[in-house]
Amino acid sequence: MKKICAILLLIIFVCISGCKSKCEGLKTIEVPEVGSIKIPKTWQCCRENEFIYFYDEKLSNEFEKAKPLIVGVVTDDGKDIEKISDYYGEKITYVDLVKSQVFSNNAIVSKTIFNIGNDKCEKASVWIGSEHKSAYFIVLDEKIEYEEVLKIGESFRMHLE
Repeated sequence: MKKICAILLLIIFVCISGCKSKCEGLKTIEVPEVGSIKIPKTWQCCRENEFIYFYDEKLSNEFEKAKPLIVGVVTDDGKDIEKISDYYGEKITYVDLVKSQVFSNNAIVSKTIFNIGNDKCEKASVWIGSEHKSAYFIVLDEKIEYEEVLKIGESFRMHLE
């Protein structure tokens, strides 16, 4: 009986410590009218109109619009790719879906092939949605691993009205 209790306590401890380590090193940021997501503590968030940019404070103390890690847009009209095209200054078109994961929290993380101008490239992205608005983020920095993007999608908490 003591062994069973010890094993159960060990399992509970491992589960609790595993949950804590999942969020360690992350901070919560608000996505206006959509919800909140968790990003690494070293990342900074900058908002400009409907755009949201993430940059790494270890690389730069100041936001540089030309070098964000991730760029996103909040919309209510479903024209997220068109608006991100405005950021790029070149037309972005969807080519093919490489892989995706849908979460029960209303987030979708995917790896997609896009045509950006004349270049074909594979980019990770996160779509999060609430009842009235959604946000779409495209990862620009190739050093950000897909697993990191999955954590962002998994962390999404929708604003409830």
